Amino acid sequence: MMNYSLKSIFSKNYLINILITLLPLSFILGNLSININVILIIALSILFYKKDILSFKLNFVDKIVTIFFFYLFLIGTLTSLYNFYFNYLDDYTVLFKSWAYLRFLIFYIILRYLINSDFLNLKLFFISCSVCAFLVVSDIIFQFIFGVNIIGLEKIYPRHVTSFFGEEAIAGSYLQRFSLFLIFFPLFFFDNKNLIIKILFILLIALTFFALLAAGNRMPMIFFLFSIFLLIFLQKNWKKNLIFFLLVCSVVFTIMYNLFPQIKVHYGGFFVKSQRIVTSVITGNVDPKNPGWLFHGHFKEFYAGYETWKLNKIFGAGVKSFKYNCPKTSVVNCGPHPHNYYLELMADLGIIGLILFISTYLIIITKKFLSISKNKGGFYYKNYENIIFALFFVEFFPIKTTGSFFTTGNATYIVLILAILVSLLFSKNNLFIEKSFSEYKL
Repeated sequence: MMNYSLKSIFSKNYLINILITLLPLSFILGNLSININVILIIALSILFYKKDILSFKLNFVDKIVTIFFFYLFLIGTLTSLYNFYFNYLDDYTVLFKSWAYLRFLIFYIILRYLINSDFLNLKLFFISCSVCAFLVVSDIIFQFIFGVNIIGLEKIYPRHVTSFFGEEAIAGSYLQRFSLFLIFFPLFFFDNKNLIIKILFILLIALTFFALLAAGNRMPMIFFLFSIFLLIFLQKNWKKNLIFFLLVCSVVFTIMYNLFPQIKVHYGGFFVKSQRIVTSVITGNVDPKNPGWLFHGHFKEFYAGYETWKLNKIFGAGVKSFKYNCPKTSVVNCGPHPHNYYLELMADLGIIGLILFISTYLIIITKKFLSISKNKGGFYYKNYENIIFALFFVEFFPIKTTGSFFTTGNATYIVLILAILVSLLFSKNNLFIEKSFSEYKL
């Protein structure tokens, strides 16, 4: 028995699954942990499955993704080595980033192969996301109440709770990406007609939304709610649960808004500012060159992205070229990136890069909505696909503020959910996910 256990632990499928299961934890630990994890997954997968990965047949979406990465690589290389747009003689950042970014293409193809070959246990990944999200939820609440988190990190911002992320106010963004797994954990793995499970579901809703409000990241909170509305549309058999979800969130928000002054100031100010923005857009009172309140913060950065794109409209100038080009525009105090995926892709990769990206996004959305009426797949397959699709749709929603598309954390998350969703949507055999969940009943 011991020999069998050791053999199972060190089997290639087991090792790969453990590494992928650890990805949600890696996002908490930081970029170094993410990079190590991704490199290990790539290295071991090539070691174990090299011939099969090389012979893996790419579908239409895979080919567009591959073209996008090679275009990124080509533009970055040409603009760096041949100085098409500016002098890179003393700085090869764009060249290095373009080459290094190819690891995410390899990561994507490996994930597609592992899922389609039924080597990746998506249930373990679901559980890992749930556990890590619960850890962050608990830690945010603890730090919000006591001013220090469970490992001793102090609360350093008056309106943000950062939890394990230290000086980075991204705890809300983490929950927006991973907390759906936690909330729907009871409905996936237990009898949802059981009263205790219903109470657990309600409790997880309340705790998660409390943590999102306390984290202070307003856009992630809004898009978290948006993902729930999307699930209401997609998941008819969960409609009652999801509507109840919104009621619980409303109660939690009302209590926190009236009980905690910092919450009232933070979210009340956001509401007023949003109202002014909408009014200005409707009335046409928008002047990008006016250094008024509307073009402070992210709006100024959006404008910077647009102005930078105008320098190299068709091809762009390569990954991370924004910081070289933006100072050449009329924009004052350029930020590190435009804080919007689409504007960043326009500025760095031009119209061609943007078209390749949007093509992938639209093909997946079209495929999903065309498949809704077909009622494809079993219980786990449909529900898992809907959650992943909601996360994907919200991640690339055009009108939102984002981090940089090309950072390690964002790129890893994008490739991860993209590979899973493409595998679910375009697979001719959906039995692998049903098997993945049913083999390991809780």
